[in-house]
Amino acid sequence: MEKQAEADKFQRWRAFRQADMLDAFKRMMGLDAEFRGVQFAILRALQEGHKNVLGIMPTGGGKSLTFMLLARCSPSGVTIVVVPLTALEGDMASIVFVTPEAAVGQAFKRFMQQKKLTGQLDRLVIDECHVVLDSRRKTADKDAWRPEILELYKTIEQLVQTLFLTATLPPRNELEFYDKMNINKHEIVKIRDSTTRKEIKYQVVDYEEEEEEEALQRMVDDKKR
Repeated sequence: MEKQAEADKFQRWRAFRQADMLDAFKRMMGLDAEFRGVQFAILRALQEGHKNVLGIMPTGGGKSLTFMLLARCSPSGVTIVVVPLTALEGDMASIVFVTPEAAVGQAFKRFMQQKKLTGQLDRLVIDECHVVLDSRRKTADKDAWRPEILELYKTIEQLVQTLFLTATLPPRNELEFYDKMNINKHEIVKIRDSTTRKEIKYQVVDYEEEEEEEALQRMVDDKKR
């Protein structure tokens, strides 16, 4: 059974390597569909067999398309996507969505190991991967915040191709991210797109605490005008 699983995985991998991503994309999204930003560069890096790929794309830049198209090109395999939002947890055909808390649990680890032993596990995708930088354990002066995310590096050690996706990883934080994910910086392919969104801006408005409702009303009125 193990030999057959390896043979099936090899055949699926060979088909994936030879897949025409643009053709698959057009069949999924329509003939007028075109790749945006670094989508195609990320897909090519995965097709080339790089074990760890970090894709940094702007919000709304089409991060989800990358793993959806990957799964479409390997329909008999399994792609596990770790997402920090419980609302996204679920199962979508060959894509399995799971929260970080569940991903580091023993039950899901057994599930991953089973899929790996049967040759079905193609890759692991960690969406919004920058969240690991904000995670912390409970200390004397700080409350814990999603400490399970800090254990994700153990999941990555499953010897499976891993794609990290985020729109929020400044260059100055990259080494800290690699350290928390237990990855050698020379063993990951980084593909960065511009994450600046010119249509978004913010400002700080000062007001007295007792004037909060009035200040909010003025802001709303200004926006309406």
